Amino acid sequence: MCALLDSVLAFIEPCASCSNEKGEALFPAREVFPESSPGNRLRGLRAREGITQKELAKVLGVRQHHISEMEKGARSISREMAKRIGEAYAVSYKVFL
Repeated sequence: MCALLDSVLAFIEPCASCSNEKGEALFPAREVFPESSPGNRLRGLRAREGITQKELAKVLGVRQHHISEMEKGARSISREMAKRIGEAYAVSYKVFL
C-alpha cells in the first residue's frame, strides 16, 4: 500500500508551505517516504493500473523476469526504459530514474 501511495505522491511537486483545506501542513512524498526507490515506484504504477508484471512486460517488450528485477532493484531502470514506461502510462519518466 505504501508503494501505491508513494507512486501517486511522487507525481506531486513539493511546494513550500503547502496546506490542505483544513490548514494542515503537506509534505513532499520524498520527505515522507525517503526510502522510496524507482523499483517501488514501478510497483506502485502496476498497482495503480491493476496489471501484473507479465502484462507490463508485454507492453514494454521485455521478459517478466526483467520487471521483477527492476522492482527489486537488482536491475536498474535505464533512461530509455523509463521513457517507454512513461509513454505507455502517461507519467513522467523521471520518477523511475
